[in-house]
Amino acid sequence: MNERIQELAEQSGAYFGAASQDYFGDVHPAFVSTDKIDLEKFAKLIVQDCTWIVTTTEIERNDNARLRGEIASKITKHFGVTE
Repeated sequence: MNERIQELAEQSGAYFGAASQDYFGDVHPAFVSTDKIDLEKFAKLIVQDCTWIVTTTEIERNDNARLRGEIASKITKHFGVTE
């Protein structure tokens, strides 16, 4: 699982057990408990990360801060995120 996705899941109430290493050397949590995860919060955090990427990414040509702001606004409106 992507480390950032795991961080956002934990912030939303998911619990990841102790990590273990598989045969190929990849590290995975021993178990994941999602009983207390707030899916709305999890989705909101992902949308906020996406809009942060849009608003902070520098574009080599035609770098237009207003356009990036509009794109970020459309993403938040599409998913109904208000913060």
